[in-house]
Amino acid sequence: MKKNFEDISCVFCGEKNNISDPNCHSCNNLLSIHDNLINTKVNNNLTLIEYIARGFYGLTYKAVDNFGKEFAIKLISKESYKKFNKDFQSEAEMYARLPESQSIANYIRAGESTISFQGSSVDFYYIVSEWVKGYPLKEFLSKDKISSEDLITASRDLLTSLQELYDNNLWHNDLHDENILVSQISQTQMRALGREIPRVYKIIDIGSMVFKNPSDVKHYSDMTNVGSHLSQISKVLKKKFSNLSKEEQLFIDLMDDVCTQLMDESPSRTYSTPIKALDCIEDNYNLSRLGVKTELRKLTDPYGYINANDIPSSWLLKHMFSDKFKYFQDIKSIDQQTLLITGPRGCGKTMILKNMRFITLYDSEDEKTDSFLRELPYIGLFVSARVNFGNYLVSYRKQEWINDEKKVILYFNILITIEVIDVLYRLSFDGFAKNSDIDIVIKMIAERFSIQHINLHTAKAKLIQISKMIIDGENVYITIYNSTPAYLNDLLETFRSAIPAIKDKEIIILIDDLSLPRVPREIQKSIIPAIFNTGASYKTRVTAHSDGLITQDWAGEVYQTNRDFREINLGLEYWELSNNYDFCRDCFDDILHKRYELAGRDSFPGIETILGNGGKLNIGREIYQLYNQKKLRTLNYHGANVFIKLCSGDLSYLLDILGNMERLTYNNSFPISIKIQNKVIRNYARNELLSLQDIKAEYVPSLYNIAYSFGTWSKSKLVKKNAEHLRIEVELENLPEEAIATARELLCYGIFIDGGYGNMSDGRMCRRLLFRRIFTPAFPTTFNDRNTFPMRLASFKEFIYKPEDFVRKRMSEDKIASMDQQEMEQLEMYD
Repeated sequence: MKKNFEDISCVFCGEKNNISDPNCHSCNNLLSIHDNLINTKVNNNLTLIEYIARGFYGLTYKAVDNFGKEFAIKLISKESYKKFNKDFQSEAEMYARLPESQSIANYIRAGESTISFQGSSVDFYYIVSEWVKGYPLKEFLSKDKISSEDLITASRDLLTSLQELYDNNLWHNDLHDENILVSQISQTQMRALGREIPRVYKIIDIGSMVFKNPSDVKHYSDMTNVGSHLSQISKVLKKKFSNLSKEEQLFIDLMDDVCTQLMDESPSRTYSTPIKALDCIEDNYNLSRLGVKTELRKLTDPYGYINANDIPSSWLLKHMFSDKFKYFQDIKSIDQQTLLITGPRGCGKTMILKNMRFITLYDSEDEKTDSFLRELPYIGLFVSARVNFGNYLVSYRKQEWINDEKKVILYFNILITIEVIDVLYRLSFDGFAKNSDIDIVIKMIAERFSIQHINLHTAKAKLIQISKMIIDGENVYITIYNSTPAYLNDLLETFRSAIPAIKDKEIIILIDDLSLPRVPREIQKSIIPAIFNTGASYKTRVTAHSDGLITQDWAGEVYQTNRDFREINLGLEYWELSNNYDFCRDCFDDILHKRYELAGRDSFPGIETILGNGGKLNIGREIYQLYNQKKLRTLNYHGANVFIKLCSGDLSYLLDILGNMERLTYNNSFPISIKIQNKVIRNYARNELLSLQDIKAEYVPSLYNIAYSFGTWSKSKLVKKNAEHLRIEVELENLPEEAIATARELLCYGIFIDGGYGNMSDGRMCRRLLFRRIFTPAFPTTFNDRNTFPMRLASFKEFIYKPEDFVRKRMSEDKIASMDQQEMEQLEMYD
């Protein structure tokens, strides 16, 4: 039986069963009735002629009417809907809103029917839609009939269809590759549709869109799946890359970044709408037709391209970030074997690693010279774990390869090898590496992967093909020579010794965002031995949420912090820097000066000119006095000093907020008014807090409630004692797994930042968590104080499972009246 679920409901009684069972465990009726319905009629005018697939609630068939016209029909057991409280009438109203589209199977009608077969009668709902002839996407790709025009055609069809659904407040919800059919069309239809190829990529199974989650959640899943499908088309094309034109090759290369961004489930990083993604693809397509790749684009706005993965060129990446921060030198220093770089979103983790990447440093130089190479202390090879691993693991299909240690290490080794090939290509192009030297490295790669007849120009495509086979679950050539950490050591030693220009250089492997929940535990455990290989000839830098990094390998060996790596917490470093206002101001001035210049602005006026010098106010005392005077909402957060204190731990937030302030002023007059500053900072803090409601916690009811309650508690402390609880110490001994997992989520989602390990008053080991300052204006609190509340096991469990009760109890202990508690629990709302 073709199926979409492991579980199905019995069409007779509605009970849930496993699809492998022959009979229902409740009513003992046959579960696999699909063949029994062939040749039966629905409402006397549709005859079921071919079974297609089974879902949880019903079955899909091909049917014909009394005149022989073909349709698709989905039968849904009434008993199943009754059992699970489903409302078919409301669903039918939803189907009626489906737009007519050339690339969505057209909805025709819905209704009810009683079907009799083999002495039984069952009441069904039914949905009739257009019958689409074609191959499922995966099957079509396997036929090797694809051209580069399929990539742009599929992009247009699928993303336009999604936009049409979203415009009608609809979504698909189950966009796997069997629900996308590649349908052949005639020459006449090709001309009518303006197509270069006789194919339409059509979305089917419209009946899936009403289940599971609402559209604002599934929006990203639909786009993620489209990104995955476009990426698969791109990978098939790369198998015959050398046979394509230069224009086609350029378009496929440009699509890599688009697919990566589409597959990113983070709303802050993916495209806001399908049509915006399509606009970007169309721009790339038009650019590729010219045969010229633009290496540098001016920023349209000095606050744009905040995320390093979005920056369009290595030159821009190199020139838009500051080198003044004190921890830069620590991280770039080659003395340490391994550094773990942690910190909240926007504190510069990815930016730092990408600045260390050889390709960035090399491509940023207008003139490549021997002196540049001589002065470069290391060769940085960059891998994004989030992009290269995480984005390919959000697919609808279960990824079996992640449980195979050898395949994971092999895949990781391929990623580093591709980086080496890119470095060789650049050195060769500018005459810094001889062909005979490069051949030594290529020969070693060919032997280890058993690839014949490759050279510098074809090796990358061959390795990409192997990596695709791993992801697709196909058999690949695996030996101890290419699937162990020792391979990296051998490759990099050969690479360094063979190329005179880098003979004496250190090699640093840069691994970005290797943390849960994005990168699975199994992946991390496999490549940990490579990362912490202290005897290797290369060094490593890893960015991660420190509680999201697994420091235990498959063999069970635990890598201790004080033995194998040094951790630098950028969030904490910024926190310490915030006490040095002049230094912070200079750092941000330097960053924004570069951004203004790249955006074509005449000059950057400086933070103090933009915001005004608010003076060094005692904000805690002001809040205390204003609260007593019943004027709390008149508090001013304006002024460069206060602004830096609130935001210096989160670089991208600072840029976001400054950009919002500037755009609200409608002109370039400075300083920005106090009213605008207050409005933007408070609204931003409130919106960041509210965005936590979209996160589904694994073990606790709501991470949002934890953050909200903690902010309320901190506010109550400030009002009562003029001192906030902005840091907690969590006892580590005897914490249950779900409490540990929740602490990890609090760090991974940036509700708290990592304050490191410490000892409580009785000597017990604890983990320090600092409430992230970006939330403080929503309550408001000041972040002037680091008062710490020690949480024993019982307190922490109460805090994460029932945060409101925990905080109310603590406020009562501080003798805060119930009426005042209720007022403090209201989120500060501002215009």
